[in-house]
Order: sequence, then C-alpha cells, then structure tokens
Amino acid sequence: MSELLNHNQSQWKAFLKAQEAVTSADMLPEHYLCELSDWELLFVEGADASTFLQGQISCDMEQCTPGAAVHGACINIKGRVIANFIVITLKAECFVLACPSGNGENLFKQLKKYSVFSKVNLHFDSSDMALLLTDGSSNNDKAHRLQLPNETQVLLFLDSSSSAQEHWLNHANAQQRFSSSLFNLVCIETALVFTQNETSELFTPQEINLDLTGAISFTKGCYTGQEVVARLHYRGVPKRRVYQASLSKPIQETLLAMQVMDEEGKEQGHIVAYDQHGHSGKCLISLNRKCYETFKPGQGSLKLAEHELSVENLKEPPYSLE
Repeated sequence: MSELLNHNQSQWKAFLKAQEAVTSADMLPEHYLCELSDWELLFVEGADASTFLQGQISCDMEQCTPGAAVHGACINIKGRVIANFIVITLKAECFVLACPSGNGENLFKQLKKYSVFSKVNLHFDSSDMALLLTDGSSNNDKAHRLQLPNETQVLLFLDSSSSAQEHWLNHANAQQRFSSSLFNLVCIETALVFTQNETSELFTPQEINLDLTGAISFTKGCYTGQEVVARLHYRGVPKRRVYQASLSKPIQETLLAMQVMDEEGKEQGHIVAYDQHGHSGKCLISLNRKCYETFKPGQGSLKLAEHELSVENLKEPPYSLE
C-alpha cells in the first residue's frame, strides 16, 4: 500500500520543495495557504457508497453535499476511534476520506471488512491530486467549506498537480504559504483532535471531544460502534476531555499517546496532539476532568511519563465542554 500511496506524487512534492514553504508558525496568520501533501486520500465510490458510509462512520452522510466538507470518524465495536477524517463529496456516489498520513491504512482495513456486502470500491488515489487548506476567503470552485469549532476553514481539492501549482503561485502575494505543519497548529488552536497511528483505537469519541467538534451525529441512526458512543452520551459525563496546554519546553520528537502523570505518579491523561515545529511546545491533552478541576499552577504539577517536562498553561478549549 505504501507504494500506492507514494506513486506519482513526485511532481507536486518536488514543486513544493522548490517553493520552500514556511514550516512553522507560533500563531495563525490572517490569510494563508497550506499544503496537505502528507495526508492520505481514501476514495469510496460505487452505487452504495453513501449508504455504506452512513452505516459505518459517525457523521450524517446527508450533510455531505458538494462544497461542504464534513468531519467524521470510524469507530470500532468497543466504541474506540480508529480514525477520524474529513469527508469531501466529489460527485454523486464518490467521496474522499482525508486523514493524516499513517492512519489511512487503519481506516482502510476497517471499512474493507464490511465493503464486501455493498456495491462499493475503496482505493487510495495517489495520482497528482492535491489537497490544500486556506482561510475562509476562497471562492474557488473546488472549495469545500469545513466548519470547525468557532471558525470555518476551506479545503481545496485540486485534481491535478498543474492546477495546484497554478493556484499556489497565483496566491503568493495574498496569502502566506505553509507546509502541512500549519494544519497541526490550526487543530491545536481550535482544540480539534485527529487520531494518528499511535493513538488509533485508544480513545472514545468523548475522550477526544469529537462529540463537541461536529464529528458525531446522534440523530442519524445506527453505525458501527454507535451503541457504545450513544450510551456514553446519554447516560453519563465523560471522565476525560481534551484541554489545551503547553509544555515547559519544546521537544523535537513525537509525544503522541505519552502518559501525563500527577505528582504521585498516577496516570491522568495522554498527549493527543503536539506542535513539534513551533517554539512554544503547544499540545492537546486528553485529561481526567477531576484532575483539571483541581489543577492549580504553582501548587503541584503534571509531568510527562518519559520526560522531565511539566504541563503549563492548562485551559479549556475555545468551545463549551457541556
């Protein structure tokens, strides 16, 4: 599969390398264009594509219309998130599930198990297509608007390397151009979690706030894992939620899924996102709610299990946890 994913992307990636896009930012610029060349694009096509996805993923496929990108998730029967992604409708019965690199195979394997019962074809298309992220000002006819907590982002799905290059060059003066690391910062600033290979099947949707960020429909009917997700939603308060934080110093290695410990050495949460490219060590933590409620800066601390790093500036996300 890795050969398939990397096939024929050389022209677009060579162009991006020559352009030397900015690789980090400490805060989001007002206008930007961000390439997502390291995201994986899983195509779901066929006469049963919409109904198949309606029974397998958490978002309502009736909301997946041309021009609207929808946040969704694939959940196992135990109610754990295998992968979450952005659904793009290209045309009738043709959808793209876009997710961070490394987790696409987990998503593919889960959906493939059930696809044999439907008239549907699953495949990674690694031709010279390009996925770009921009601010909400774009009027491009290839634009798909994605509603994130408190703001709107625009995904541009361009079907050729040449059209992507043309768009990139035409917006050189109007928008600052970034590598895909900027989208990681967008997610941290908006407290939006995308599971990675390291965090696949570790968390319920509620533990990473997917029920609050538009990825879960509680009115669409049944899908794989729905019973567990609904029970957690209607019968109890989640023990963990995602909070924004920073670390005492940045570190240039992956911290995904690393345990967050209290002073007594008890595990209280996990790192679910981390900005490795900036200078502030920003992160998202799936943390025990009681631990957050009793956390007082300067009076005790939270540390990472494998590093002498303290959690600082712990705060609630920019949307309600209720």
